[in-house]
Amino acid sequence: MRRFLIGLRTSIKIVALLVVSIIIIFTVAMCVYKPIYSVTLNGEMIGYSRDRATLQSKIYDYTERRK
Repeated sequence: MRRFLIGLRTSIKIVALLVVSIIIIFTVAMCVYKPIYSVTLNGEMIGYSRDRATLQSKIYDYTERRK
C-alpha cells in the first residue's frame, strides 16, 4: 500500500509539472506569435490584418457610409 501511495504521489507531481509547463509554453507562444487574419472579399484575397476588432469596425463604418 505504501509503494502505491508513493507512486501515486510521484505521478501527480509529474502530471502537475507537465500541466504547468504546457501552460507556460502556451502563454509565451501567444505573447510572441500574434494571430494574423486573412481578409477576403468574394473569394478574392485582399490582404492580412493583425487586429480583428479594428478591421471589423472599419468594415462596419464603410458599409454604413455606403447606405
